Amino acid sequence: MVEVIISSAAGIMLSIGSATIVLAVKLGKIEQHLISHDGQFTAVREWTDKIEEKVNGHIHDHLKGL
Repeated sequence: MVEVIISSAAGIMLSIGSATIVLAVKLGKIEQHLISHDGQFTAVREWTDKIEEKVNGHIHDHLKGL
């Protein structure tokens, strides 16, 4: 019997007897890799949001002066 299990902890596990453990470990490593990249993307998003806030504030200040 082949069983596919989807969970937030392990991602997708294909259960074929003892092969489940191996696949879960590999998916765990892939998931951790993606999470580490997501952290980088989040940092970049926060950085660009700060720049956008500064630019918007600067433009707003100029418009108030008109």
